[in-house]
Formats: sequence, structure tokens, C-alpha cells
Amino acid sequence: MGRKKTTFSVFQAHLPFKSRLPERTATVSLAFEKHALFALGGLLIALAFIYSYFIMMSVSHVVARENVQYEAEQLSGNVARLEQQYLAASVHITESAALASGFERTSKQVFVERVSSGVAQATR
Repeated sequence: MGRKKTTFSVFQAHLPFKSRLPERTATVSLAFEKHALFALGGLLIALAFIYSYFIMMSVSHVVARENVQYEAEQLSGNVARLEQQYLAASVHITESAALASGFERTSKQVFVERVSSGVAQATR
């Protein structure tokens, strides 16, 4: 199996110009093209890293948001349980039970009212 020799057809054009390049090289890349190719390749790699970084950050923020939402639901359940215990205990609190526990009746009572300007006034 020998190598087949390429034959040229009569219909193929041939330019009589001589090339300034050596016979072995088909193309010569200029230094600018080389630098531009490396710069564009580096830019593409940097953009890929930045894109993956932002994807990871968005996923981590979604996970953090879900964790915070779960904790808020847990705290809301705890608050509801504590309110239930408070309401159940407040039914059993009477004046006689308070006096039996050691609380004393005060002779001077001070009440605080909320006014729209934010200044509290004491009444007797």
C-alpha cells in the first residue's frame, strides 16, 4: 500500500507567485493573534469561574433562606405553645390565689396611658 500521489487537474488554477514562507508551514500566526487568542481564552476561563461562583452563591442563599424560614416556623410554634400555656395558667390566677402566694394589695395605683405623641402620662 503505497501513498497515492496527488495529481493536478487542468482545471485547477495555479498562481505563479512565490511565497515568502518556508515550504513546511502552511500558516504563520502573528504575535498579535497569539496574544489575542490567549487573552480571549483567559477571559473565557475567568468568565466561566465567575459564572460558577455566582451559581454557587445563589444556591447557598436559597439554602440559607430555607433554613431561616424553617427556624422561623419552629420559633412561631414555640411562641404559640408558650401563649397556650400562659392562657391556661392565667385562668387559674385570682386575687385570692395571688394573696395566698405572697403578693400584697397596694394602696397607691399608677396607670400609664398611651397617647398619640408618644409621651406617657400617669393618672391616679
